[in-house]
Amino acid sequence: MTATTAFADTQPNDGWVQVGGESFDSFQQCVDQVKSDLPLNPKYHEATCQSAPQPGLPNFYIEWMR
Repeated sequence: MTATTAFADTQPNDGWVQVGGESFDSFQQCVDQVKSDLPLNPKYHEATCQSAPQPGLPNFYIEWMR
């Protein structure tokens, strides 16, 4: 996972934890990547992404696990 800058976005409910963020070509590519990282983080069982465009990074996504 990559380090990220803190965002003003509200964290999703129900136990989701921000675990990273980076640019991807698509939402699905982000989800596929973060799901492939689940075995590296055994305390989590689900993964998803949230679109969070940044200046100069229009395809930036926040990575979440719970």
